[in-house]
Amino acid sequence: SWLSWTMLPADTTMLMAEEKMLPSSFGKKNKNGAPTFSLILTASLIQVFLVILLFSEEAYNFALSLCTAAIVVCYIFVGLYQIKFSLQNKDTKQLWIGIFAAAFQIIAIALAGLHYLMLVCIGYLPGIYFYYRAKKEYNLDGGKLTKSEIMWSIIIVMLAIISIVMTATGSIKI
Repeated sequence: SWLSWTMLPADTTMLMAEEKMLPSSFGKKNKNGAPTFSLILTASLIQVFLVILLFSEEAYNFALSLCTAAIVVCYIFVGLYQIKFSLQNKDTKQLWIGIFAAAFQIIAIALAGLHYLMLVCIGYLPGIYFYYRAKKEYNLDGGKLTKSEIMWSIIIVMLAIISIVMTATGSIKI
């Protein structure tokens, strides 16, 4: 399982580089076809996360809750896309499934604890930076973030800053 937890994120970032969502350095492969930079970066981040868990009182529960919050964010967007797709195709049944899915995930994240969602925003900060670098490298949208990307980036940065302050003051315990 350790191999899959190392390889899957590296492979994902490599594919994102091929789709021009990350800088090309993420997609460069060594002579064996492995994405070297992606492997080193993801393995390093895993190590940092494991060291952080050493300082957590309930390391397993913290890791589980944080990972759950990160996954639920993805599921919320799946539900929202289901709604958009259903509206475009005028499919009422699928629309209700999308509404139910999105609502369920939003309620789930609220019940699990919004502070975990805020902590996940810290992890999104490097993603914003690398996404911006990719837009500049590939000259997408003139190498600049769109207005909506800027808005969401500001929201994520603010939530990350608030969660860092709350963690430092003890309002959020890890």
